[in-house]
Amino acid sequence: TGATFMEISKSTFKKIKIVFPEEKLLERYHKITSGIHNESLYLTQQNQYLKEARDLLLPRLMSGMIDVDEVKMPEMRYDMREGDVSIAAEGDVGYELS
Repeated sequence: TGATFMEISKSTFKKIKIVFPEEKLLERYHKITSGIHNESLYLTQQNQYLKEARDLLLPRLMSGMIDVDEVKMPEMRYDMREGDVSIAAEGDVGYELS
């Protein structure tokens, strides 16, 4: 595209001071964030499974290959005072709406 940029020389990089945190701080950070990271990986995998199920089932549903006329859906309740949604099949499990 003809775009150019200034090169950063090795001597410039050598002048940059890099601060490394203490080992205890790294351990604390890892302890706090590892659960979040693991949950993110798990949810990403679950999302992939859901996409695959959707891609498999949707064409079959649209073509009538799968009949859902007799499928009973769980009753959903929304409590305006509490601000949560409960699915009857899950008992007292609630989901907060934002």
